[in-house]
Amino acid sequence: MNEEVKVGGEVGKTCEGAHCGGCKKCCCPHHRVISIVAILIALDFLLVAFKVYSIDTAQIIWPIIVIVAVIFKMITRRCKCC
Repeated sequence: MNEEVKVGGEVGKTCEGAHCGGCKKCCCPHHRVISIVAILIALDFLLVAFKVYSIDTAQIIWPIIVIVAVIFKMITRRCKCC
């Protein structure tokens, strides 16, 4: 499980550092931002459909979600796989 792989010109271990679980797939949080944003925006409009709050509120919430996600992407440090 700790086999060495070449990642972005550097040799790293699959279950340490930028990679986890020996799957050779990056587990860094900044790779998940787009998926999380899509889920949150869909949830926002779903709550409008169930009349939890109004469309006016949803029109305020989804841009805030996008802005926060973009700021998170900008300030997080890049991992070794990028």
